[in-house]
Amino acid sequence: MHHHFPTGKHLIEAVLKERIAVEVDQTWARAVREAPDAMTGILSVFTLVADALDAQGSVSGCPLGNIAPELSRSDEELRALIGSEYRKWREAIVAKLRMEERIMTDTEGFAVMVVALFRGAMSLAKVEQNGQPLRHCAARLQAMAR
Repeated sequence: MHHHFPTGKHLIEAVLKERIAVEVDQTWARAVREAPDAMTGILSVFTLVADALDAQGSVSGCPLGNIAPELSRSDEELRALIGSEYRKWREAIVAKLRMEERIMTDTEGFAVMVVALFRGAMSLAKVEQNGQPLRHCAARLQAMAR
């Protein structure tokens, strides 16, 4: 291990770049980019993740959300890497919203809310060990979109 990762920080950077970044892109960015509209993509992620958690029978949390709180405080470079993953996630939502004809004055604020809502729902899902918090949040987002 020390040959490839001389320090724990190098290992964490590799996990962020090679595993978590890929997961954020596949789970969120791609789903939103490829959806017919932003809300469809957002709601599909909440539902797909909730279904996957229930199918697993256990919830260990969001990989990015699990490491972000502690590592963001410990090192500036790690904070920047973690921040860039959250930024990519929000930017995918913002880009899709801006392509739509629906007028939304604060696309960035909405994207922050969606990411925060998902992160909070994942924390609750971890405590409750099921995907129901994600479903509740998706239902509230859907009601807001009407």
